[in-house]
Amino acid sequence: MNVGSMERQTIIGKGFLPKELPPLFTSEPFAGFIEVQHPFRIEPGPRHPRGSTNTVPVSHNLARPGNLRRKLQIPNPLSFYELASTVSEHWDEIQSHIRRSPYSISVPVADPAEKRALVPEHIGSALIEKRAMNRAMGRVVLRTDVARFYPSIYTHVIPWAFVGKKQAKVNRSGGLGNELDRLIRCAQDGQTVGIPVGPDTSLVIAEAVAASLDIELSQFGFQGFRF
Repeated sequence: MNVGSMERQTIIGKGFLPKELPPLFTSEPFAGFIEVQHPFRIEPGPRHPRGSTNTVPVSHNLARPGNLRRKLQIPNPLSFYELASTVSEHWDEIQSHIRRSPYSISVPVADPAEKRALVPEHIGSALIEKRAMNRAMGRVVLRTDVARFYPSIYTHVIPWAFVGKKQAKVNRSGGLGNELDRLIRCAQDGQTVGIPVGPDTSLVIAEAVAASLDIELSQFGFQGFRF
């Protein structure tokens, strides 16, 4: 893989299934198959009135401490193939947008360990260092968390994030943001609320949305970071 690129085969082979699944479950054979069979096609299912093929993801409730559950989702393979293709084709544009954030330390990058397709740029001990540096710069610390961030994202804000709400309202088709919005909706039976928890592409979508929020917040002169 070239530096700065993100291959579709890598996204599908290492970033399709949730990382919480045991290593026995892998999508690498599927990724290899579709590259041989490219362009990948299967018989389309039920169609949305506008002509897009809608599919239904498979859900799995992951047990967490304290009787909590995390709802993981695995999109239909055809839907994920289309989404992964778009992310791969527009990777430079996506990275350029996300890196406009003055706060994010979770920019998606190729996994150096090659276990996943994408991982946050800073993890583990780097978080401790970032936290210490930021706390040394002020007298007051504000720490907050967005509850159910992925499930609460409204898919139509994806184009808003890339071009702004006003322009996105005028141009409701065409462009990267509208295409990502469409593909996410098609992968969850047309639903506009939430993005799947599990695939690496959701880290990309979440960072794209959050980057625009960061830019707005930076106008108030805050010091800090977001992960």
